[in-house]
Amino acid sequence: SEIVNLSSLQRQFKQVAGHTQLVILNACYSADLAREISKLGMHVAGHNMEITDTTAIRFVEGLYTGLASGADIPEAFSDGKAYANVHNPDESHIIEIWKDGKKLDI
Repeated sequence: SEIVNLSSLQRQFKQVAGHTQLVILNACYSADLAREISKLGMHVAGHNMEITDTTAIRFVEGLYTGLASGADIPEAFSDGKAYANVHNPDESHIIEIWKDGKKLDI
């Protein structure tokens, strides 16, 4: 792993802000970064605590399944949380999604 500072991430994501709709920070303690990156107009998912690999993987499986079936990003995020909840109900609350600097209540 490598620590990347916020300004570097913002610079990277600013370059794709007009083309990117969803960013997934599938790492522990990434919710603060998700909030900041989301200020660029993208949906950004992150985790507010430590999360197991299994739960993180199940979340993205559900999210991608939702997107592949035609769901919009909030619906697909909800699908991802449902997948994570089935496999580890104690961790699904760790997963958050942000848009325009605001946490969405999904």
